[in-house]
Amino acid sequence: ASMTLSPAAPVALLLRGVSNITGAVSGKTVGVYAVVAPQKGPSSNATIDPPYILVTDLSTDYHNTLEAEGGVATGVKTATLDIDCKGVTPHEASLIKKQVELFFDDYSGAAGDSVIEAVELDDSGTSLEQPHSGQGMPVCVKTIDAEVIYY
Repeated sequence: ASMTLSPAAPVALLLRGVSNITGAVSGKTVGVYAVVAPQKGPSSNATIDPPYILVTDLSTDYHNTLEAEGGVATGVKTATLDIDCKGVTPHEASLIKKQVELFFDDYSGAAGDSVIEAVELDDSGTSLEQPHSGQGMPVCVKTIDAEVIYY
């Protein structure tokens, strides 16, 4: 899968291969899913039960060289992703978030057919999501804003 279109899928695949992330919540498997375009209307993950991670592609910036050099594309891109760590409790969401942060700390390497040079993470807070069916407990979401620099 090429990251030229969206890094969300290869990043999700990368996270799915990390046992500390998929096993962050004792006794449960943490799923990892990618949303390539922000969804309108009801969420596409309506039938998925937490704990899980949702990687959403927000935007990609293409870096060009200086105009004086002809403004050639360098091939380096910065993608902005939301990584939502969703748990039944705030504790579950925190456990998942911590493992994602540990994994990306000083991370560089292949993702799909691209190479990640660096990942910068920002904590963008905690929210509660109402259950889709109107039944059951709200889902706790801890969101990480990730800037992924890749080529």
